[in-house]
Amino acid sequence: MRRVPLERYQALAPRIESGFIAAAKLLFSQHVYGVRDLPYQSQLVPLAVIMADLGGKAETQDVRAKLLRWWWCGVFGELYGSAIESRFARDVQETPAWLAGGEEPTTIRDATFRAERLDTMTSRLSAAYKGVNVLLMLTGALDFRSGQAFNHAVYFGGAVDIHHIFPKNWCESKGIKRAIYDTVVNKTSLFYKSNRIIGGSAPSIYLARIL
Repeated sequence: MRRVPLERYQALAPRIESGFIAAAKLLFSQHVYGVRDLPYQSQLVPLAVIMADLGGKAETQDVRAKLLRWWWCGVFGELYGSAIESRFARDVQETPAWLAGGEEPTTIRDATFRAERLDTMTSRLSAAYKGVNVLLMLTGALDFRSGQAFNHAVYFGGAVDIHHIFPKNWCESKGIKRAIYDTVVNKTSLFYKSNRIIGGSAPSIYLARIL
């Protein structure tokens, strides 16, 4: 394992730190508010390196759009789960070159997503599962009870979490298998209090009660 000399680390640390801060700001704009929402912690590393190298160039609309495309391809292509070291190396070289007018990076070319995958996403640890939840918030999902969107101002004060739309107890009482009711298509972001009010009733019941 190659060791980094202390003086080299000290010289580069502020630049890398600025890259992580810039990466966090970019992801914050996508409603990734914390580690729990982050699909891949590993993908944050090449993103921070790329942001550090780009500096002020990363703030332009075109560059931001391309970086987000690369990031979402990594998420829904589920490409940062294994053999990530080689992908790190390619991304930190290919992505800046692409931003400068070169070919699309391998991560974008490798990314594929089939609609049927939604029917198998049950784990909160899944990157794509987290990605769907982030996209719901990004595209305007509202809390059932309050009608509030999940921006950062309400996210941290409302104990937001991912909850069932058709509650678990109701599904099981109807003989619906966990493999069906526990998938991401039956989940949405809700405030803790809203989820408590829903209880174990079907949407046809609890929505009327909320109204």
